[in-house]
Amino acid sequence: MILAAGKGTRMQPLTYEIPKPMLPVNGRPILAYTIELLPKIFDEIIFVVGYLGDQIREYFGDNYNGRKITYIRQNELLGTGHALTLCQEILKDRFLVMMGDDIYCANDINHCLEYERSVLVKEVLVEQDRNYGAMLADAEGNLVDIKETEVKAPNF
Repeated sequence: MILAAGKGTRMQPLTYEIPKPMLPVNGRPILAYTIELLPKIFDEIIFVVGYLGDQIREYFGDNYNGRKITYIRQNELLGTGHALTLCQEILKDRFLVMMGDDIYCANDINHCLEYERSVLVKEVLVEQDRNYGAMLADAEGNLVDIKETEVKAPNF
């Protein structure tokens, strides 16, 4: 499941006419790299689309690199949990949830798959004038809470 519904407001003006997951990196959309990194055990991709989602559908179609693609429309941007509920009837067995606008490393994806449940996060130093979502862990490294906050757009 790849979440690709957002408006990409922090990347404006680049995202006025292109959804953020379709922004080109070295001539190809971010999403193309994500799909190509997925291990072969994933034979179906579910895109949750919203803002300019037709561009994603036009590029990838119903099959890309031998993988079936299903599209779920998220009309109201109500977050990751809401996107999961939209897909709950078609998610079967084991699944992976990825952000459509992130650039992943194959080793990180494979490492996550070693566990029954996992969350891939990156530790960052937070600037004082910005807010970020945070994953909170206990002493053993188990996820105990996720704090979501609004991110202020950087000044360019």
